[in-house]
Amino acid sequence: RFGSAMPSDAAKRRKEERAAKRAAKGFTVSKPKPGCECCDDVGHPAEATPSSGPSSADAAVSAAAEEVTVRFPPSLTSRQRAVLHAVAERHGVPHSSSGDGEARRITLGRGAEVVDVDAVGTDAATTDEAICELLETHLRLSRDDSRRAFDAPPPATKTAQGTAEPKRGTAPAVKGADVTVEAFVNRTRALLELERAAEVEQSEAVLKGMRPETAQRKGRALLGLRCVDLRGGLLGKTVVTLELASRKAAEAPPLPPHKLSPHDVVCVRPGKGDTSGEPLCEGVVYRVRDTAVEIAVDDLPDGSLEGNLRVERLANETSHRRLVQALDRVGRA
Repeated sequence: RFGSAMPSDAAKRRKEERAAKRAAKGFTVSKPKPGCECCDDVGHPAEATPSSGPSSADAAVSAAAEEVTVRFPPSLTSRQRAVLHAVAERHGVPHSSSGDGEARRITLGRGAEVVDVDAVGTDAATTDEAICELLETHLRLSRDDSRRAFDAPPPATKTAQGTAEPKRGTAPAVKGADVTVEAFVNRTRALLELERAAEVEQSEAVLKGMRPETAQRKGRALLGLRCVDLRGGLLGKTVVTLELASRKAAEAPPLPPHKLSPHDVVCVRPGKGDTSGEPLCEGVVYRVRDTAVEIAVDDLPDGSLEGNLRVERLANETSHRRLVQALDRVGRA
């Protein structure tokens, strides 16, 4: 089979020696079923990695890899499988992995004689030294070379682009940014201001581009309101209670459908004015009832809130203020 490189009697003696060693160690040696391809018997998947060719391995290792297939147990760690893949690739031994998760196992060689290393119930065959001995016994790989491979750092996996992938479970390395805390705070505050201005401009543009009746149908405004109560609130604020101005009975009618909810930022305008002028006051929705809406304002207008009024929802600046406060704390730290 090997031509003039190895006499037939010497090949027989080598096979007999390997068979004796396997029997002494308790390994299971099986033959492929008739009509079955060897790659199907050992479970080689489509992901099998091609060897680097006979030029990267000596003749003895290549011959052993053509005669024997060694199937390692799933109890090997991912690091041990990675080292075995690297050793096999370096010596030109065909190698592949099959299974998922805890059932993942590695196979070396592609010979008809299958050596199934069964390590169920024992860890003796899963140590680095035991693996090195198995490689020497069945694939004629140098034990010293295998030891050096296991003692070296584990090989890094490669992505499709050829860049090293970080080990699973570890955070990728991040290069230090050449920026100070003060510069970061100033830059982020400027971006937040731009974001806030864009939100306010968008909200005003929406209201300016539609009639008040359309804004009410979309839930962004309430029309035909009147102020029925003014009372003091927490932190010096004034709570303004608004109800519908038109009513047919003593009790206030329910408000039309709207999207106002507590903590929404709103403004109060005259019922017949446009959206281009300054509002009478601005505040935050304090409470929403079926027949009334209560707004907490900081400053009341110089004149009283009389006549027909409307409430419009503005851009919410609560998140903006909280982000700015967080930036201030970062800058002071």
